[in-house]
Amino acid sequence: MRHSSQYARFASPFVLVLLVGCQLGSSSTTTGTDWGTFAVVGTRGKDTCGSNLGTSRDFTVTMSLDGSTVHLLDDASNDISGELQGSSATLVSEITSNVDGTATAPGPCSLTQTTTVDVVLDSASAPTSFTGSATYAYAAASSVSTANDCTDQLKSSGGSYATLPCKIEYTLTATKQ
Repeated sequence: MRHSSQYARFASPFVLVLLVGCQLGSSSTTTGTDWGTFAVVGTRGKDTCGSNLGTSRDFTVTMSLDGSTVHLLDDASNDISGELQGSSATLVSEITSNVDGTATAPGPCSLTQTTTVDVVLDSASAPTSFTGSATYAYAAASSVSTANDCTDQLKSSGGSYATLPCKIEYTLTATKQ
C-alpha cells in the first residue's frame, strides 16, 4: 500500500495514541527515579498536514528522572527524553523512514518526523501534573538522496499529506494517576 496512512508510520511517543504509532527509543521500563503514571489529554491545535484527526485524545505516559534527564515512556514502550532545566524540559526526537510501500514512481520517499515535546512540571522534584505542547513536523528528507521524491504522498496525488513540509500541534495537560 503505497499511500497507507503516514500518520500510522510516523507518530511520536505521546502521539502513538494521538497519531497511532512511532518508533523512537524503545524501552520496557522507566529509567532512573520513577515519577509515576500520568493521564494526558492532548488537544489538537494547528494542523497543516490535513490529517483530519479528532480534536482531543486521552492517553497515559510514565515519567521518570535519570540524573537531569526527564524520560516519558508511553504504553508501547516508546521513550523520549530531554534535559530538565528548572521545572521544564524540551524533549526532541527525529526519525527518517522510507514511506513508499512500493518501488513505483515517483518515489522513493523518505520522510523525516521531528517530534518536539515541551513540558512544564508543577514540581521539579516530585511532579503531580504537567502542562505543555507537542509538535510533530514532517518533511521530505533531503539528506537521504537527491532523488527523494515525495509528491506521491500528497493528498492531490492520493497520499496522506495536504502539503510537505507540515506540522501537527497539540496542547498537553497531564495529572498523576
